[in-house]
Amino acid sequence: MPRTIHILVCVSLVLIAPEAARILAVVPTPSISHQVVFRPLTQELAKRGHDVTIITTDPVFPKGQTPENLTEIDLHDMSYKVWRNTILSSEFTSGNKDIFQQMEIFTSLISTIFEKQMEHPEVKKVTSNETKYDLLILELWVRPALLLSHVFKDVPVIAVSSFGCVAADYDIVGAPTRPTLLYPTLLRSRIVNLNLWEKVIELYINYVFENIFASQGVSNDILIKKILGPDTPNIKELEKNIDMLFLNLHPIWEINRPSTDEAITAGVPLIGMPMLADQFYNVEQSVLHEVGVRVDMDTLAEDTFLNAINTVIDDKRCAVYTIVTNKE
Repeated sequence: MPRTIHILVCVSLVLIAPEAARILAVVPTPSISHQVVFRPLTQELAKRGHDVTIITTDPVFPKGQTPENLTEIDLHDMSYKVWRNTILSSEFTSGNKDIFQQMEIFTSLISTIFEKQMEHPEVKKVTSNETKYDLLILELWVRPALLLSHVFKDVPVIAVSSFGCVAADYDIVGAPTRPTLLYPTLLRSRIVNLNLWEKVIELYINYVFENIFASQGVSNDILIKKILGPDTPNIKELEKNIDMLFLNLHPIWEINRPSTDEAITAGVPLIGMPMLADQFYNVEQSVLHEVGVRVDMDTLAEDTFLNAINTVIDDKRCAVYTIVTNKE
């Protein structure tokens, strides 16, 4: 019997070959603070045997000295040239603190840089689709990079942010962003204890930024069609190709962004007010599992809402879960 097991193990080792993936990472921003976030990820994937190609403005290794299964396409000089020329010729150098103008410059600038990068011979070789990839890792805020999800169709896409997110980024994966004053994003100055005037300012800032991003979205649509052709889907369509979102964040800055699934699993009471789509089913499930109370928007009154709040506050499971969390 031991001899038979030994033979089976040996045969299995011979027949079962390790599988490695071909991975393409694209990090267009010419800023070391953006690039370093991707390095542990790409280098660890390479260490584990995967074949990784990274399009970067800041290569880690000298040319010709990269690990055997790691390829770095160096776009340093051309990218930083455009970056510096634009920044130095803009009002940044005069000390202008207009955050709206800065965002307009940055969003337009990164698209210009990306367009130049796509003209690089080595990048063109990659986008010619001669090599098949199993995974794309793309820098989230450089939206035009999503055109690679059209070049390499049906390939899983991980979007990575080297910092946090704006509301439009969370919308991609269905994370809560509304009402505007409730959830933290990169563009929020403060979250809690706002007076009326501060709330008005936050709403105004959010409104202006959303218009800036919408305007840049139109420009990005024009850009990707210029690069790949008129039949290229627009950015909003390409965003649907994102399968996973990685954020370089610490929970302390997120003020514990809520997740309905986590709340149900933990038994944290919820107040559900279904309004559209699958919200009715989700609220029914929370009530069914005794982790939520339903209120109806059409019949909601002050006393009904107050009763719902008191119900979830007085629920013993909430107190128990709070104690367990504090101990951990």
